[in-house]
Amino acid sequence: MTSQCPRIIPLLILVAAGCASPVQQHETELSVHEIYVAPQKVPCTGVGPILCLQTRETPDQPWQLFYGEIQGFDFRPGTEYRLRVIEEPVSNPPADSSAIRTTLDQVLEERKVSSPSKRL
Repeated sequence: MTSQCPRIIPLLILVAAGCASPVQQHETELSVHEIYVAPQKVPCTGVGPILCLQTRETPDQPWQLFYGEIQGFDFRPGTEYRLRVIEEPVSNPPADSSAIRTTLDQVLEERKVSSPSKRL
């Protein structure tokens, strides 16, 4: 029995290393960045007519429709935001859902806007 131990130990190490690999790969797929959120939602069409957030990555870019949701973010109309968000791929998302999950990391800035900013 002791003669089999030296053969089993390298096998166990390989199995353990193989199990750890997907976790490390998943961590590298996370993307953290800042986005700006407009003070109002606008009509858009997803599965049906809905209201979408407007987002952009820099203040000088035009607003883009954001069809999904930002988990943990509580949007208040009339407030413009600068957020740090985490994006991560979703494995096997439903056909009517995004392949990327966006989660609020931190509200970096928020300010009340008296007049709506230029819409899309």
